[in-house]
Amino acid sequence: MLWDEEKRFYINVPQDEMDGEVSRLPVRRVRELYGYMPWVYGAEEKGRTDAFRQLFDPEGFFGKRGITTTERRSEGYGIFYTGEEMNEWRRIRLIAGTEEGCRAE
Repeated sequence: MLWDEEKRFYINVPQDEMDGEVSRLPVRRVRELYGYMPWVYGAEEKGRTDAFRQLFDPEGFFGKRGITTTERRSEGYGIFYTGEEMNEWRRIRLIAGTEEGCRAE
């Protein structure tokens, strides 16, 4: 995790391990819930608590049905189901007895 001063958030730096060697994959500068891990382990630095504002920001992680795993303002945010996957969600909604089901707001 690296602190992104512009986003005021810890950004995930993915790594790929192949044949015993670790190489860095391209960094996506998107806020993800992973960004709160330094607080879980007490590894955060002072003066960075403003990152928690994203939890209550409707364009950040805040949603009508709870928090999202990535910020809602991200280009890649959304739930994309088609065909059989959509039928599976419909079946889950019917079992749960909800009409609206699970979808991005």
